[in-house]
Amino acid sequence: MNGPRGAGPVLDDGTSLDAKAAFVDESARGKTRPRWFTHQRLALYSGVLLICQAGTLGVLAIFWLYLHNIPPFGWDFRVFWSTSFLSIHDSAIAAFDPRLLRAIEMSIGPNMPMKFAPWVYPPSFQLFVYPLALLPYTASYLLFMAFGTVLCIGACRFEMKSRPLPWVTVLAFPALWINALAGQNSFLTMALAAGAFGLVRCRPVLAGFCAGLLIVKPQLAMLLPLCFLCGRHFKAFAAMAVTAAVLCLLSAMVFGVPLWLKFFGALAAQGNAMLLNNANDIWRAMPTLYATARRLGAGSGLAYGLDALVALPAMAVTALLWFRRADRALCAAAGVVTTMLMQPYLLYYDLTWLLLAIIYLCEYGLRSGATKSVANAAHGTAAVMWFLPLGYFMAVFNAPLFWPFAVCLLAALPISFAFFLLRVFRNGIDGRSDARGSAGSA
Repeated sequence: MNGPRGAGPVLDDGTSLDAKAAFVDESARGKTRPRWFTHQRLALYSGVLLICQAGTLGVLAIFWLYLHNIPPFGWDFRVFWSTSFLSIHDSAIAAFDPRLLRAIEMSIGPNMPMKFAPWVYPPSFQLFVYPLALLPYTASYLLFMAFGTVLCIGACRFEMKSRPLPWVTVLAFPALWINALAGQNSFLTMALAAGAFGLVRCRPVLAGFCAGLLIVKPQLAMLLPLCFLCGRHFKAFAAMAVTAAVLCLLSAMVFGVPLWLKFFGALAAQGNAMLLNNANDIWRAMPTLYATARRLGAGSGLAYGLDALVALPAMAVTALLWFRRADRALCAAAGVVTTMLMQPYLLYYDLTWLLLAIIYLCEYGLRSGATKSVANAAHGTAAVMWFLPLGYFMAVFNAPLFWPFAVCLLAALPISFAFFLLRVFRNGIDGRSDARGSAGSA
């Protein structure tokens, strides 16, 4: 039957045929959030995991403070503190002397089951850690972690403006707790990555400044120049280059050029020990395709080839997304994930960066214009990334039990992310192809 003039045909139940068609079209495009990905359920599950992780940390703290039979918190931070101690009381170049560094490290926790950890960071990062030993070890560790936590939460707060995830899910991300336990610098590098990827369109100079500061861990900054150039963010690229150059020059002025030469020599020796000879069984703690292939018996050439087989296509797709100026969250997620996938040398605590990718993917998946299939693919990839750091951290302590699980998650990451990107390209690179198609056919 016909409805009022201009309203179009009306069905027997009084529903406009145009409204019914719009409802069917909306359902077909899957614009509603998948039921398994509700904020309520996610907050509940994350809250349980958060309580479990906090409880585990509390038990470890009791063992550390009263029983003294486990390594002190910040087993990696001891390298930073020891380097600072030698830099202040001896010389900056003394940090590259294994005999001196080992003595300081073992003085932190005598009779503790700790393996020697060498200093293999550039002088640009040595500038950052220089004042740490002005405080006792425990106070310095707590202050370093507090500072990093503030940076990390601040970076997440900026990206969480659209609330793509409950905050409890962010706080329960295992890599945050793992990094705090190890005392590593991933809070700092993650905050810098958030600034580089998240601010490039609105504040390019500040984004470039953040990217330039990543020279403290230069392997994690290798993709950013490509992203900036492909995205025509020339101000960000210039700011990154100037910041990195100034920081390197400043460290050379403070510590001297010989320290840089010593660093390059130590880097080559450490690469040979870790990547080629699996020193301290380090491969089990490395979430990379290279380390996985080596641990399964492949030679270094084949392992590098497998790593490149994933890294190069990921870099090409990321470059395309930035060149096409696709959705901001999509470009940033691709940049973070590709940075992780392209590394032959990466350790479990570096996966803290994946929290940014999780937020970006969920933001994109919940955005208007993303179909149900794209949203499901985004959430599935985010779930893989959420558990990946936990798998590799557990593999450090019990490789026979947990390493196969960790490897399965690592293999699932590029596969699930590739599936997500295929869905994105099928739907339209900016996630709004359905809307344009509907408008065009109207």
